[in-house]
Amino acid sequence: ASHDHFRSGPAAAVDALHGAVTDLGMNISGTLVHAHLTPTGEGAWNFTWTNAGHPPPLLARPGHPIRQLQEHDLLLYPGLPARRTQHRVRLDPGSTLLLYTDGLIEEPGTPVDQRIQQLSRLLAENSTTSVEGLLEQIADQIAGPAHDDDIALLIVRIDTSGMVRTEPS
Repeated sequence: ASHDHFRSGPAAAVDALHGAVTDLGMNISGTLVHAHLTPTGEGAWNFTWTNAGHPPPLLARPGHPIRQLQEHDLLLYPGLPARRTQHRVRLDPGSTLLLYTDGLIEEPGTPVDQRIQQLSRLLAENSTTSVEGLLEQIADQIAGPAHDDDIALLIVRIDTSGMVRTEPS
């Protein structure tokens, strides 16, 4: 079987990964968000993604409430359905997109939805904070010093000139 899906989009790429893992008999599973960021030519960008079991990315847009990009499919696991869906949202200048792993929002005794709401409020309150400053706020207020799970974050901000600023952690 061919697993080469060059330029086919995030869903096809994850389908190909699932197919390769299945065909090779690898008994592995996982979660991921795979996305493409493409310019619209108008200072905005299209964010096209597929989500295999990761927590929902959060989108802050000027003049709008925080949006949870909740569209997702099952995690990657051999034997589970492999057909993925992909979705697209426009990121206008001033938009901030936050992708994060479940280690950030899983805390014993606290519902995950409540932690996502805390993260959403922090994102809304810091819409003009630098990307680096926003990472520090998330580390201090959400993760906290006693956090013992692994965390990965990616912040993408479209500045007013349409340039992309990213900060992984």
